[in-house]
Amino acid sequence: MCSTTGSTPFRLNLNVGDVGHTLVLGPTGAGKSTLLSMLALQWLRYPDAQVVIFDKDRSARSATLAAEGEYYEPAANDESLSFQPLSSIDDQASGSGCRVCAALAEGAACRRNACNQEGN
Repeated sequence: MCSTTGSTPFRLNLNVGDVGHTLVLGPTGAGKSTLLSMLALQWLRYPDAQVVIFDKDRSARSATLAAEGEYYEPAANDESLSFQPLSSIDDQASGSGCRVCAALAEGAACRRNACNQEGN
């Protein structure tokens, strides 16, 4: 709950039923990244909650560090971390390509089954 200038309660609910898709639009400097960081920090109040942010231009870095989270910069020149799940897709011994493709296929099957059960 947020306070307003009239001291009336303001509740921000991003869900319609059990769906919580949200679009945030605004010009540069309007506070879009600040809003998203605030929403992420609010989510962390729930037990076992986790937040993963793919951050552009370090917009969530301060919120991440304030929450004692881990912040990685895979694009930094001196960083050894990289996200390349298909880097050894041709290497059958590693099996990484197979695992990624299997996870994607499983996710698609789960979504398809959920739609079929709902009658969509």
